[in-house]
Amino acid sequence: MPPKIKNQDTKPKNQDTKIKKNDIFLKGKENNINNELNHQSEEVTNFTSTNTNTKTIEQKYQKKTHLEHILLRPDTYIGPIMPDIESMWVYDDDINKIIKKEIEYVPGLYKIFDEILVNARDHSCNDSTCDTIKVNIDKDTNTISVWNNGKGIDIAEHGEHKMYVPEMIFGEFLTSTNYDDEEKRTTGGRNGYGAKLTNAFSSFFS
Repeated sequence: MPPKIKNQDTKPKNQDTKIKKNDIFLKGKENNINNELNHQSEEVTNFTSTNTNTKTIEQKYQKKTHLEHILLRPDTYIGPIMPDIESMWVYDDDINKIIKKEIEYVPGLYKIFDEILVNARDHSCNDSTCDTIKVNIDKDTNTISVWNNGKGIDIAEHGEHKMYVPEMIFGEFLTSTNYDDEEKRTTGGRNGYGAKLTNAFSSFFS
């Protein structure tokens, strides 16, 4: 039912007087609020100035490692890490169909899962013997595993960087097999972050 709106012609004759009184009252409160805000602003300015002045050069000008920066500013690399509500296509077990509905999810968590899934898919493009990808989500242990068959990753020491290949590609940022821009690619990864981001934001990565 729409809200009832009173006819303006039926307003009491003394309404203008009441408005004037209220106007004076509101102006009085406005002045008090402005004074309080000015006072608080001065306090914040003084605190900021004092706080800045007490910082050492090392505290004021900082340099972060790659990993420190990723953990400090995750939104730059994986997106928001707070829950969000969005309309997405999801699989409904009850009707055995993919439907579109609003769901609550964490974009950052979705991203680090997607990075590993893309890795598995890329492997199927590069290795003709890879024809199976399995995903397991265990709610009891809060773990997600992605498995694919095929030839696997080379277990060998990298001659230049003096570390084994799996350690390098999963533990060192900016490592990739997709830096040759002369090659025609249908794979997803190209910047050397991918699985390393999943590793960085995981409490267990194997």
